[in-house]
Amino acid sequence: MRKEWMEKIAGCQLFQGIEPQRLEDVLRRLDAMCMTVRRGEEVKLEGKRTIAVILSGCVQIVQDDYWGTHSIIHMLMPGKMVGESFTSFPGVRLSQKNIAQTDCALLAFSKDALLGGGFAEQKQLLENLLTIYGVHQRVFLQKFQLLSRRRTRERLLAYLSMLALEGGSPRFTVPFSRQEMADYLCVERSAMCTELSKLQREGVLRFKGKAFELLQAPESQEG
Repeated sequence: MRKEWMEKIAGCQLFQGIEPQRLEDVLRRLDAMCMTVRRGEEVKLEGKRTIAVILSGCVQIVQDDYWGTHSIIHMLMPGKMVGESFTSFPGVRLSQKNIAQTDCALLAFSKDALLGGGFAEQKQLLENLLTIYGVHQRVFLQKFQLLSRRRTRERLLAYLSMLALEGGSPRFTVPFSRQEMADYLCVERSAMCTELSKLQREGVLRFKGKAFELLQAPESQEG
């Protein structure tokens, strides 16, 4: 594999604890292959390679319902994993798709090779995989918590608070455009923008583009 890809692979959480000199052999045992996906294309993992690590770019997990209503479930950044095991439940058919938001490079590999390996690094890989899976489940739980808020204002405040807590700072950058953020929160874009403007006038926050800063606690989350 190309040197720059090997450097990115070595930095992924899945391969933490793997000796650098053993990494190429581990990748061969996993039947790993680097692949590229163009912006706007669906990430399709077919055949025996059913899991992938994002090496560069970002991927959105999206879902459209029967009537074509579009929602964004999550944004996956470099180092995160994508594949059926991370976006669905056994025996449940969902209309979820993984769409590249930028040109992406991914490392696809065989889940069966990982689970049935029998090589020295298998235990470390499985421990790393369980950690990553736990993070994915926490992300989906956070999304459910957001959607449990009934009002647009409440969902906005909960989401922005979550980003501030994750980053450990009142200043942060949202990963979405306004329309994408509305799709993620499952609200109308116009209503969301109206609430953002209200919150800025109230001195709760300020923003410019994707850059936000939380200033003070809102007097009320009603609205």
